[in-house]
Amino acid sequence: RAEKLASRLMQADPDHDARLVLAYEWIYGRPPTAAERTDISQWMRLMNDSLKKSESARDVRERETWTAFTRSMLRTNEFLYVD
Repeated sequence: RAEKLASRLMQADPDHDARLVLAYEWIYGRPPTAAERTDISQWMRLMNDSLKKSESARDVRERETWTAFTRSMLRTNEFLYVD
């Protein structure tokens, strides 16, 4: 599920910020807050940097980073439970 969602996001827009907004809108039904954008962008940079050590190709690192991000979104209380 997370892999398919990540692929859809990557196909929907090449821009990182636009993808982030789409992810939040598709999964949570709302845009990300400024703090969420900052935190997630920083986390994604760190994830990408750690994957560089494994010598993965850029497109593979990007796909793995977006997959990990969408997987984490799908495991949150905000997604799992409706208030």
